[in-house]
Amino acid sequence: MLWPRSLSGLLAIVALSACSPNTIGLGEGSDDVGEDGDTSTTEESGEDSSTDGSTDAETTDAEDSTDAETTDAETTQDGAEEGEPECGNGRTELGEQCDDGNDIDDDECANDCTLNPYEFVVELDGMAGLKIPEDMYDATLESMACIELNFIAEAAVVDVTAQLIIEHSWVGELVAKVVSPEGTEVTLFSRPGLDEAFDGDGSCCGDDSYFGATGPLNFNDDFAASAEDMGVELDIDETVCVSDDVCDFQPHPGATGSGPLSDFADEPVDGTWMLCLGDKGVIGEGELVGAGLSITAFGIP
Repeated sequence: MLWPRSLSGLLAIVALSACSPNTIGLGEGSDDVGEDGDTSTTEESGEDSSTDGSTDAETTDAEDSTDAETTDAETTQDGAEEGEPECGNGRTELGEQCDDGNDIDDDECANDCTLNPYEFVVELDGMAGLKIPEDMYDATLESMACIELNFIAEAAVVDVTAQLIIEHSWVGELVAKVVSPEGTEVTLFSRPGLDEAFDGDGSCCGDDSYFGATGPLNFNDDFAASAEDMGVELDIDETVCVSDDVCDFQPHPGATGSGPLSDFADEPVDGTWMLCLGDKGVIGEGELVGAGLSITAFGIP
């Protein structure tokens, strides 16, 4: 059995920088004294002229410098907005999911500035031993035996794989569901081998093979074998997964009308998930022995 390996998510922080304006100092003129010791009006006028000229020149230079700096800043800003993002500069820009400077490729942020998914797992609990209420399934969760699995993760679902251990003497009597913390229900299988008229249909009888506690069953949208065909090639005394070595199944909703496991996509991982089993038939009885979930998600591991 293959499980997806650890994959998560990332919180990117954008750093802003600020520039201080240049300070421009203006020079001061001084009076020259003539040979007779008197201050010359002409010289004073020249000095004033010289001082004014210097001031005007410096002011013009300052304005030109400021204009140039402003133009350069605007050009740089416009260029950054209009150009392609630069992956690896440590700043998350438009078009990037993340950017951590590309120090490590297999951390939360990959070297192409996309988020790496993580795998959040609640290991298979094989000691639950919940008795499935016989012939009580009426399409509600209250009529089913349910195992609760708790996740603590700030992440959004990408993919879900469910795992069940069941012991029951008649495959075609059972209905299995996964329920997210948001209340979304996805049916893993519904009375395999029976074409039900409606969810909760009590017609006889569905597939007559066994579910055995020695063989965990795995469910994912990408698996090839349909859960509707569980046990179809087996005799009445043979066990699904154990006798035929087919243990991985694609969910089949039967008459429940639910969608695939991908219906959980983008929902939060955090919270209590449930895996539930219902029985609609009087031929066999059994237990929900164990359940587990593996959730691939983008977020904080």
